[in-house]
Amino acid sequence: MAQSPWTKDEEAFPGFDDQLVASLRKSLEMLVEDVVWSDESDFRVLLTSDTIFMDRRMADFYALDWDEVVQRDSQVDSNSDDNGHFVAITFEPEQRAGLLTHPFLMAGFSYHRNTSPIHRGVFVAKRIIGRTLKSPPVEVEPLEEDFDPTMTTRERVAHQTKGTMCQSCHSIINPLGFSFEHFDAVGKYRETEKSKRIDSASSYMTPDGQMHSWNSATELSEFLVSSEDVHRNFIEQLFQFMARQPLAAYGTKQSDQLLEKFQGSGFNVKNLIVEMAIIVATHKMEHVP
Repeated sequence: MAQSPWTKDEEAFPGFDDQLVASLRKSLEMLVEDVVWSDESDFRVLLTSDTIFMDRRMADFYALDWDEVVQRDSQVDSNSDDNGHFVAITFEPEQRAGLLTHPFLMAGFSYHRNTSPIHRGVFVAKRIIGRTLKSPPVEVEPLEEDFDPTMTTRERVAHQTKGTMCQSCHSIINPLGFSFEHFDAVGKYRETEKSKRIDSASSYMTPDGQMHSWNSATELSEFLVSSEDVHRNFIEQLFQFMARQPLAAYGTKQSDQLLEKFQGSGFNVKNLIVEMAIIVATHKMEHVP
């Protein structure tokens, strides 16, 4: 049975427990709600914000001074043990950007002791960019550290996926996943692994053949918010979530029209939701793909 990503090595990550996971999940939900229901409701902020909602439990685990955190919120008693109150703070702004570097996702797309560039890369490729990936021909277990104790996680993954058959998908997955190697298996920022400096530089080729390069997760996020593939994928996934039907079922032109309106509105998510509701209310489904 596969081990839950929320079960971490107690020796390596003391204090990472179910209560902390609950706080992390709540923190991520609050970020989404804060961005979507703000006046600007700017989709791009979901991927670029340097703000995080943090309670005392999170502050303690990620080594922040709670007294300094609560100076921004007069409603919190710094002596309180209440972990139910969250404060919006700027958290490692040079390293973090929005949802993708949030500790909840970084921990969720990791193993019990090590990161998983493959899980992280697949998430970005499929759920953020909208790339189609083939299922692996066989389920392959990741190489364990004892394969070569001197290898970093990036080096092990690159070694295991260097074969020609693997590269058809891993040439997409790996560069995206390697961008997050500065974040360990519980989402803490780190500069080194195995006494080697973390390498998070990557390059990615879009479906139309354009090559893009970056040096960090924050630079990756800047690329993603500028990508029309990402904009279109967000529209189609949000429509599927709202209507329980694919957007294409309402006509082949709807995607282009929504994309134009979305971009023209400054990527306003609330306006997009309204436009989607109008489509569902006033258009008959033409076909279900």
